[in-house]
Amino acid sequence: MKVQQRARGLVAQAVECEQRLSALEARHSEEELSELPAYQVEKRALVQSIGKLNSVANIQRKGRDDLSVGILDAACELLEACESGHRNVVAPLVQPGAARLLAEQVVESFEELRDYLDEVSNHLDLLHPHLCQNEGLVAQLVRWEETWEIGARYVHNEDVLGAVCYLVPQLRSAQRAEPALAAMAEDCDAELFLVLPRIVLLCLLADPAKAIELIRRLLPHRFVNRSLTGRRSAQPGGRMARSSSNPDLAAAGEARTEMGPCMGPELQAVTEKFWRTELVLSKAVAAEGPSAWEVLIRRAVSGTSQGTSDPYADLVAGPQKDKAVALVEELMHELEAWSMELQRHSAEDWNECINVLVQCTSSGGGEKSRSSSEFSL
Repeated sequence: MKVQQRARGLVAQAVECEQRLSALEARHSEEELSELPAYQVEKRALVQSIGKLNSVANIQRKGRDDLSVGILDAACELLEACESGHRNVVAPLVQPGAARLLAEQVVESFEELRDYLDEVSNHLDLLHPHLCQNEGLVAQLVRWEETWEIGARYVHNEDVLGAVCYLVPQLRSAQRAEPALAAMAEDCDAELFLVLPRIVLLCLLADPAKAIELIRRLLPHRFVNRSLTGRRSAQPGGRMARSSSNPDLAAAGEARTEMGPCMGPELQAVTEKFWRTELVLSKAVAAEGPSAWEVLIRRAVSGTSQGTSDPYADLVAGPQKDKAVALVEELMHELEAWSMELQRHSAEDWNECINVLVQCTSSGGGEKSRSSSEFSL
């Protein structure tokens, strides 16, 4: 009996927190709530209660109890900025729709869990004492933990969020450049998950500054921290800038002093190889043909698959084409090893990352409705 009471007590505690929060929301406007200390206290208490409940009942995932209210606050602030068009927040994001989608999921899972607590308040005596046996409760907690983990890593971290918002339009552009990639995404083809790491790496090499924080989280051992001065550095870990490249890509950076994460020597070397390859390839493309970037994307998608179109078919025949093809093949061979490392170094983090990218890329960016499924214990 005591065990049953203790287990149900966790749910009852969360219900009480939700009721106090709802009572404050009923008495005050949104503007008043944002300045009301009691509201922040109750919101934090509810999140903490949900965390305790999650640690006991959620056996399908990790059962985390360390997901803080700061994740929710960051998501709400981002959504508010998207609604108001606040330039300081929205302008730096290449694809704010992707950021909005991730933030919406954080808020929606929290609100759905609150709806569950409101409903279950009238059925506490029917709850199974082993909380993990309550399918409705577990389903809500699974979604809450999943979306809040993603929120902690992507929404709560502005640099990583910026990297995602850079990659999403790049992936959409790649799908337009290579219809085979769009077909893979549409069919959820298994080959898609072999191709995406190559494209993510190409995007990193094309503009390291925009994707560096995401790659650093996935491959932290490939980065170093140090202070660097100058336009280009031969030291391991130095930030690099193109000395010459395809004119439609980013120009070389100005001299500057920086302190922070920088690519290690191996990553620097493959970046320089990409820039050299891109430059040579840009001289081999036909005037009205695909760009050097599109050729690289097509080669990344084709891989070693049989029956795919020749990614080099539109290059101008001659010695320049032969040189460009050789450099691209050498680059792609090296990228394949990096692709395997990206997938295997931390498989869980990579799987989460690719899930986020696929979800944001395939989303139309429209508003999502709250779940209206029938209540279940």
